[in-house]
Amino acid sequence: MNADIVASLLSGVGGIILGFFLSLVATWWQEGRKKREQKESVCTLLRLEISQNLARLEDFWQNRVLQLPDDGSYEPEEIEFLRRVNFIHELAPEWLHVMWESQASNAPMALTKVQLQQVFDHHTNLARFTKLRALLAEVLQPSFALARYKAHLNVPPDKRQKLVRDWQIELGQPTNIIHLGVLEDFNKSTLALWGECETIYVEQHTRGNPLPAPAIAKPNLLTRLKGRLPSKRQQKQP
Repeated sequence: MNADIVASLLSGVGGIILGFFLSLVATWWQEGRKKREQKESVCTLLRLEISQNLARLEDFWQNRVLQLPDDGSYEPEEIEFLRRVNFIHELAPEWLHVMWESQASNAPMALTKVQLQQVFDHHTNLARFTKLRALLAEVLQPSFALARYKAHLNVPPDKRQKLVRDWQIELGQPTNIIHLGVLEDFNKSTLALWGECETIYVEQHTRGNPLPAPAIAKPNLLTRLKGRLPSKRQQKQP
């Protein structure tokens, strides 16, 4: 009788311990899944924002900055000058930082140290990109080159000649050396700023999105087993 009581007590205590253990395992698994889902959500939001920024940067640089206003050949000084002017005066894209700013507290949990630094660099570089436009504009504004360039744009495109040639005709100069010198002086004075612009674009273009695309979710164990078990209709077949 005493043995039965002891066995019953041990069985009850064992059941309680087992139930408690299983409860802890279930809680741990649910918390782990919740954290994984939160990490994936943060990573996806940041990745989508970076992808949109990179697409806007690519369009701005290739279709606005590098595009020359007229067809035909240009002197190297003209090309460098026109690209700088395009960078300053063309409509710049609006960079997206909302997700990065709103998820800044969760990013260290969702990203590796390398990814966190790369995402930080991405947004910092775009902010610097915008600042460089203002710095280049400050140099261009008081320069002789700006007035000549505006006069060049006032000529209808079908009658517009090369930039330097327009200035040559307007001022009655027999040579374009003076005018190329004006452009060259401006290009030299902005060499460091323009080099930084090019570096930012090349780095962003080359690196691409530092965050990986979300992995395809694998089916859980129950789903995989269900797919392997024969259906009731198959079981009834002789």
